[in-house]
Amino acid sequence: MSAFAKRKEAARKAPYLKSESVQVGDTVQARLLPDHDNRDVAYNLMMEAFGVTEFPLLEGLLKDLAALAQKDKAVDVNAMNYAIAIARGINPQDPTETLIASQMAAIHMSMMRFANLVATLPANSSNNSQLEAYERSMNRLARTFAAQVEALKRYRSKGEQRVIVKHVTVKQGGQAIVGNVSHGGGAEQENER
Repeated sequence: MSAFAKRKEAARKAPYLKSESVQVGDTVQARLLPDHDNRDVAYNLMMEAFGVTEFPLLEGLLKDLAALAQKDKAVDVNAMNYAIAIARGINPQDPTETLIASQMAAIHMSMMRFANLVATLPANSSNNSQLEAYERSMNRLARTFAAQVEALKRYRSKGEQRVIVKHVTVKQGGQAIVGNVSHGGGAEQENER
């Protein structure tokens, strides 16, 4: 429990969204707002959690995630907050990571919808083509998600490659170098001779 408490404490703090009914003319519409007393502070906390500094980017991201969580004509606030939690949980550090994280949330949620469709089709369903289409979609989305994880990993490593040597044998009279080794180009070596 202490490890969980430390991880929770280290996580970026940002509010989720809540739905509020607003009278617009003759109709009542739902509006999504941060679940926080101070809206400016809330949006700043959200931008920090998403690794962005521009409000239009945060606003666009929230609109995209809201569209993802839409059921009929209303936004399911729980689904919206789930999408936010997925994207925030990736701990994006800059706008590019934020976009990858939001795409990962969209792909994951879509994949789970197809998984649910596959699971709820009757086992003796006469419509095997529908089941196969759902399974194909689910598998494509799962592969896309895995590719997104790899893309994020490559982006975060800035293209650096590391080789880790687990075992080295140095025989008597030999020498081992411990540390970073870089090799110069061939022209530089010829000049040294």
